[in-house]
Amino acid sequence: MSAARGPSQAELLTLTGVGRMYPGSPPVHALRDASFSVAPGEVLGIIGRSGSGKSTLLNLLGLLDLPTSGDYRIDGQRVGRLSDREQTALRARFFGFVFQQSFLLPSLSAQENVELGLRPRRLAPSERRERAIEALGQVGVSHRRRFLPGEMSGGECQRVAIARALAQRPGVLLCDEPTGNLDERTSNEVLQTLIDNQAKDVAVVIVTHDMGIARTLPRLLSVRDGAVSEGAGAFLDAETLPGGGQR
Repeated sequence: MSAARGPSQAELLTLTGVGRMYPGSPPVHALRDASFSVAPGEVLGIIGRSGSGKSTLLNLLGLLDLPTSGDYRIDGQRVGRLSDREQTALRARFFGFVFQQSFLLPSLSAQENVELGLRPRRLAPSERRERAIEALGQVGVSHRRRFLPGEMSGGECQRVAIARALAQRPGVLLCDEPTGNLDERTSNEVLQTLIDNQAKDVAVVIVTHDMGIARTLPRLLSVRDGAVSEGAGAFLDAETLPGGGQR
């Protein structure tokens, strides 16, 4: 049984007994009975070994997949009652995504890459430009806004990717191994950039398998064999031998 934090009206995301089963012989229970909530401005880490179910959980949170059991609510709306079109609109309005790769178009400048992410919203060009410059300033790379990805470091490119997500003005940033391709120093800088957005009431959910990163986060969930629990205990039990040695 997963640990749960009691929901409140202020919470953005609330999962109650959420599971995801994939049919087969036998069926695969990728996620089991997950119950927790995420509040505005909260920074949450999700940690687990490869294949533990943490990516399934992130996909469910971002409406890239749907639960097969339980109740998931986004800003009070019960996801299971929404049409496909309503789910797509909610995903676009509510979530920003940051991945391990920055996925910047090499022929576009940093500002143009951020503006490109806003095109589906049918904003006026002046508003796209304004949002892009603002978001690049939020992550500390406004001075690089006219640079191409090939002219920037890996950490700068990842900051641009974060700016692209922030320009959407989401309620939640979902980050899947956002520092996985970076060295330790750059990882810490990018991680701090993500955490700094807590002050802007943007909730940040970071999936990682790196305990070094996880220990810096104010709240952790661990996923093991599809079961979700508060804290890093289940992950540490699987990864650490008595006396502090690693398996």
